[in-house]
Amino acid sequence: MSLKESSIILDIDNQHLSIPEIHQRFKKLPEGQILEHGQVRWNTFRPPEISEKEWKSPLFVGTDANNLEHGYLTFQQSIEFLEAQRNSNSPIQLTSEDEKIIYIMADLHDTGEVKNGDKNWELKTKQDEKREATALKTIIPRIIGNGTQAINLTNQIAFYLFSEEGLNTKIGRTFNMIEKLGYFETAIRTWQKAFESIKKNPALPTAYQLITNNVLLNQITTLTQNSNLFPRLKIVLLNQKHWINQAFAMKQSIIDQYNRDDKKISEYKVKFAAAKLDWYQWTRNPDNAKISY
Repeated sequence: MSLKESSIILDIDNQHLSIPEIHQRFKKLPEGQILEHGQVRWNTFRPPEISEKEWKSPLFVGTDANNLEHGYLTFQQSIEFLEAQRNSNSPIQLTSEDEKIIYIMADLHDTGEVKNGDKNWELKTKQDEKREATALKTIIPRIIGNGTQAINLTNQIAFYLFSEEGLNTKIGRTFNMIEKLGYFETAIRTWQKAFESIKKNPALPTAYQLITNNVLLNQITTLTQNSNLFPRLKIVLLNQKHWINQAFAMKQSIIDQYNRDDKKISEYKVKFAAAKLDWYQWTRNPDNAKISY
């Protein structure tokens, strides 16, 4: 735990709570234990001969595959993201109170998944989100209390995460970019492992390439389109340019390895080609050659 992580304090109904304290409270709940031990992220891509415990280890996908610790990882990522935002001339500027809401959202944003299990971003339905919002509103007060401020904060988190209006606020938009950047960073890590992993298991390169493919086709366009508003996006995209170029050169036949129906696979191929075009257009724009904040 870094000094920055422990120094972010929320005052909630006469409690002075750090995000690490909030995370530990959640971890002790039965729901926290379900997320930590009973559910696995990116599980649809896991080769069956790799155990869920192995999948969550640093040798494979790592912390981001742990559905509980993914929240704390997102909180850690949000610190750098908001620091870059604070030091930029972006029109999207946040107050210290806005930032605190984002920090606790980051740690607890998947609380409601205890009811649904983790689903890939593109497979979630409105009904899934409705169930998650209901569960989140029930669980978070058991973590931070049920006083007036705690209930108000819980309702704010649900508003920014699940309502159309909330998603379009500066808090909602900022957190959405933090989460999408988190998907991207996991994809690049797995891509870097893809061709080193053949000796461990011949199925792993395909699994890792599918994770990368899935994230690129679903997220890269949004990340590039928002990179002038959120400086952390541009910083990471430029730093990872080599790996992104390499990943977009993957054989399109990898998409045929998805466990999806033919129509969905055809859609993925179209989306991947479009995302690839968007990426190369972004890289050719001289305004994106360097950080200008």
